[in-house]
Amino acid sequence: ALAEAARARGLSADAILPTMNDWEVAADIAAAVATAAVEEGLAARQADRAVFQAEARAAILQAREATAALMRAGTIAPRPTAPASERA
Repeated sequence: ALAEAARARGLSADAILPTMNDWEVAADIAAAVATAAVEEGLAARQADRAVFQAEARAAILQAREATAALMRAGTIAPRPTAPASERA
């Protein structure tokens, strides 16, 4: 799933991992892992990849929305806009 995302997004040797804005990649990886667990007989429940992907996307979106609400309320600091290497 990660290699597929890298190819689809044209990632380079300088940027091989998705950014936090590429949150869909995490849902793709979660679905791939869950599907593999089903195929190997290790999963606690049976579902197909589309179900796992939809559930992962919903959970990630809920977490992102909650984080945004907490930032708007001032409960947590907003995300930095500059990369860590450029922050003091």
